[in-house]
Amino acid sequence: ASADPKVVDRSLSASLPSRVKLSMKARWRDKVGRHGFDTEFLGYDLTEKIKQEDVDEALVLLHNVCAPCPPDIAVKAATALRLRTKARREHVDDLKMMVALFAEDLSQYPADVVVDACKTWGTTNIFFPSWAELKELLDRRVRVRRAMQSAIIANRI
Repeated sequence: ASADPKVVDRSLSASLPSRVKLSMKARWRDKVGRHGFDTEFLGYDLTEKIKQEDVDEALVLLHNVCAPCPPDIAVKAATALRLRTKARREHVDDLKMMVALFAEDLSQYPADVVVDACKTWGTTNIFFPSWAELKELLDRRVRVRRAMQSAIIANRI
């Protein structure tokens, strides 16, 4: 769970069946944002139909790296995040409820993404995040995997 999600994503890309890897093309959009010119990752398209056995192999790999975070790791990550950041003083029961709720939501993401996002937030921000702020970071960390999964599933149909 302590792996860097970027390293996991690169390893995943390298492990995909060669036909899938060669066919997978990233889609980007140019945009002008608050800070000037930028590009936005939109997802992947497969440029050719892939054999079923290659699709199945790729989906197994993706399933493994997208597996939900185990509850104990989610609780530990949420607790560590709370301890690393400032937040208003809360009653111990409210704190337990907050950690349980965050852990439940965190468990929808892969363990490496959860641990990395919580550590990143805790070392780059002073205050405890709202769920929306943390979810945005988690979604950014897992978007490549989910985009690969969507493209491969769309190719299967």
